[in-house]
Amino acid sequence: MLDLLANLSEILAGIAIVIAAARAWPLLGAMNRNLITRRRRRGGVGNDLRRLSAGLERELDVPNPRFSTLQQAREGLMLILADAHATNLHMQLGGLDPEHPGTVKVRVEGDLVTICRLSADAYVRLIDEFKDWAGMSAELSWGRARGAGSFAGREYSVLIRLAESVHGPAMTAHLLDTAVAELPVAALGMPSRTWQMIEPLLDVERGGLAVFAGLSGSGKTVSLYTSMNQLDPVRCNVVTVEDPVELLRPGVTQIEVDSPRLGLTEAFSLARNMDPDVLMVGELRPDTVRMVLRSYYDGCLTLTTAPSRSVLATLAYLDSYSQVGIRELIFPMVIVAQRLMRGLCVECREPTELDEDDIRFVNQVLDESACTWDDIGATFFVAHGCRKCEGGHEGRIACYEAMQVDFEILDSVRSNRNPRKQLEYAVGRGFEPMQFHALRIAAQGEVSLAEVRRVVTGLRTASGTYT
Repeated sequence: MLDLLANLSEILAGIAIVIAAARAWPLLGAMNRNLITRRRRRGGVGNDLRRLSAGLERELDVPNPRFSTLQQAREGLMLILADAHATNLHMQLGGLDPEHPGTVKVRVEGDLVTICRLSADAYVRLIDEFKDWAGMSAELSWGRARGAGSFAGREYSVLIRLAESVHGPAMTAHLLDTAVAELPVAALGMPSRTWQMIEPLLDVERGGLAVFAGLSGSGKTVSLYTSMNQLDPVRCNVVTVEDPVELLRPGVTQIEVDSPRLGLTEAFSLARNMDPDVLMVGELRPDTVRMVLRSYYDGCLTLTTAPSRSVLATLAYLDSYSQVGIRELIFPMVIVAQRLMRGLCVECREPTELDEDDIRFVNQVLDESACTWDDIGATFFVAHGCRKCEGGHEGRIACYEAMQVDFEILDSVRSNRNPRKQLEYAVGRGFEPMQFHALRIAAQGEVSLAEVRRVVTGLRTASGTYT
């Protein structure tokens, strides 16, 4: 009887989510039918999101769109972001089509995908709807504000940024699942050797620097907040400098950069004067590198993120933008890089044989990683879709690489401009590159080899080397 009630509760919860989504999506018309099915079957989102443009443009591209239509458009766009695991919504004027100069895009897995193009009138009214939802003044032409909402059954924190370009208003909305603030370490899927590098750093008495690297949508913010969650704000003073603050954390002093009232330099000085045991700097940028290293040299545990593809690229970034280079490594310095891959549905996945091209690709990755087939296993899987997943993909799985920096590695990065030579030296000293971790995940049946190819291609430069 209890099992029956539990199943009934799950069914009712699912129906409630479907009803809530249906109320927000009617303006998208017939174009949004089977969105998830088509997206997953082809393994991408670009074409399907573009198909949604017809319904959205048809409903909005009229004089004085109704308030209810604008509200549904905003909710529908947020649902698209949540369902596609997108991180940002971009709206800008100045398109090539003079009748439809407004462009709406989303960033999915690091790539920008255009959803639709709108007339100037519809575009401005949709911007005003977002401003009203976030509690911003209708006259405001630049600034930022936070909102919150439930999309696709999950709670999100939404940061709205406004700017006035030469063409007119522009807006970016950044979504962050609030559940990331409470994730356990095991949910990250980090290899044990990676977490064993990070965990000792969280002993705040030792000091050190941890950098979580990755492009937009790679999950680096999740890794950063999960690591911060291991700290006890009652026993140590945790201070952050963020531009902007993405998630509010209890017991943590969060300082938000807000030019011109509080610039980055002033915010950093204020944070250091608060005697922090732990300092978190939101993102490593050219103007924050010296500040981060100064905190590290002072013996303060420093956490940050970097918009880099790999560990070695992040180390080069740190060293070059510090002006005088990294002078000393008195305290541990750990860099972790990551990317997200689309997981396979466990219900419909099945073993597959590799063709000659697949074998050649696997051999190349193994050779670059100084490993053999015995290190990964030899069974790979594919999934063609079922009623549960409708396309073969389900969830996201992260692949990682991590390194504790020493002067030998640092000298190699400084002396070798060729990324391949840098990688060869690091692998010779026991470094496991991200492409090897991705391959090992595929050999365990969690992702397809095609997905590993996509990730590895994203790590390569035009010259065929990794960055």
